Amino acid sequence: MHQLNYVAPQLPRPASLLGQLQIQAAIALFIASNGHLLFLSALAKSFLTLPLLSFPKIGPGSTALLEAAVRLSANSLVIALQIAAPLLIVLLLIDISFGMLNRIANQINVHQESQPVKALVGLGVFLLMLGFLISRVQFYLGGMMTSVEQMAATLATSPR
Repeated sequence: MHQLNYVAPQLPRPASLLGQLQIQAAIALFIASNGHLLFLSALAKSFLTLPLLSFPKIGPGSTALLEAAVRLSANSLVIALQIAAPLLIVLLLIDISFGMLNRIANQINVHQESQPVKALVGLGVFLLMLGFLISRVQFYLGGMMTSVEQMAATLATSPR
């Protein structure tokens, strides 16, 4: 049985019929919700805020704002690692156990056998963590939004 593929100009390779339907539905939803207008507006405002051919002017007193932006970026990286750590540890333990299995019985194709195990165990751990993840992500995003709003308010009130 052959799968029917269609050429989708938006995608780098041919897509299945269901994939083509999904991409067209996503494009229609994006346009219907005026996402294209929001994107173009944000793009135009970004060129007004930070001109293309000039170096950004950092006024006096902006050091604290820049430090807050750097701290927010660093915190987001730390949070991402904390959220992903349990799953990464489980996958590392699976790799180590299959590596030891390869040493014991080297006639087993460990790479081929470990892929479905890693996928199933990883999905299982992810599903077990899902409730915790949702609560933590809500907490972290709430804190980040507050920090971004404070930075935007500081930026808006600072003299140019």
